[in-house]
Amino acid sequence: MSTFLKKFGDTIKKYRKLRGYSQERLAGLANMDFKYLGEVERGQRNISVKNVEKICNALDVQPYQIFMFEIKGNTKAKIGAIIDSLDDNSKAAIITLLETLQQTK
Repeated sequence: MSTFLKKFGDTIKKYRKLRGYSQERLAGLANMDFKYLGEVERGQRNISVKNVEKICNALDVQPYQIFMFEIKGNTKAKIGAIIDSLDDNSKAAIITLLETLQQTK
């Protein structure tokens, strides 16, 4: 099993639980089989982009949000996860700060 697929599935599961959805409920909202969704959450399926879109729509999250996880100390992903946890005003301020810092390099 791929570490990437496992982390991806864990992130979907995290958002599903935050919404209070069962696998069956999320699968119904995403118009897919709940057994397939379970395999995705366990990292046993290499999901298509089309199905990523369905899951994102069902969870009401942006696609980047379910790809924000750490693989072997990825600092950018850590920063992204922190930004994602902030409210909209704080996100905008942090993103502006990061963009400004990037321009000064």
